[in-house]
Amino acid sequence: AYRRSTFKGTELTGKNRLPLAWIRGNGGVAKYLLGEDGTLTKTKSSWARLSHVLLTGSHKQFNKQRYWQTREGSGEQQKWIGESAAISVVEQVNSLKWIKRNERWIWASIMGGTMVAYDGKRPLWTTLWSGGKHGLPIPGGNARTLHTTEMGVFPIQWKDKVATMSPDKGAPSVFWFPDVPHIQYVKAPLAIHVSYWHDQFGKLMSAECLNLSGLDGKWLFDFTLPKVPSGWNSVRPHKLTGKASRIRSPRVSHSLGLQ
Repeated sequence: AYRRSTFKGTELTGKNRLPLAWIRGNGGVAKYLLGEDGTLTKTKSSWARLSHVLLTGSHKQFNKQRYWQTREGSGEQQKWIGESAAISVVEQVNSLKWIKRNERWIWASIMGGTMVAYDGKRPLWTTLWSGGKHGLPIPGGNARTLHTTEMGVFPIQWKDKVATMSPDKGAPSVFWFPDVPHIQYVKAPLAIHVSYWHDQFGKLMSAECLNLSGLDGKWLFDFTLPKVPSGWNSVRPHKLTGKASRIRSPRVSHSLGLQ
């Protein structure tokens, strides 16, 4: 038995918009206040693990560390957050020339552990996910055996509402996960799928795939194309079912200015 994860990403509507920071560290991340003399002072309050913090986009260097101004508080009580391995900053992608108008696509940062769903250039949703436990691919190496997540642009190959996942050839007999929901293969065996066996999202945890919480996996499965027809378990992109959404997987932690 596994403890059910209640973690889910956030839809980007109204005042809930990019840029923002996800808290992916095990402990809380301290809140800071900016003094009149330009120094930052740590407060006794903090942001909790797996929460997100809305940012203004402004930042400053203090003691050789970058701090971001948040949208929490105002005036002298406006909070700041320090950039570290415990947080991932997500900024909007504006410069990708290959994106078509109204195309549904996904931005997934391997080392940042963040994901954003876009409609054209409009961000709709963001969350934390877990990539291969050894991080970035090694040139000439096998991502499956080295437990890394590949970089590139991949269209969805097919989608399964639920299936057994295993690297074993033939019927699984050595290692497998039964009844994995909301699987989206992008370069098989590389897939986006629910990971019900952990909730360490934002950290490198998987064999090579893109792990999501149960709630996030369903949201993304329903968002991407092609849609699974009613009564079906699986679908591939086809002239009868529609084109595939694409996922771009770069190496950086946040996305501003990438081509």
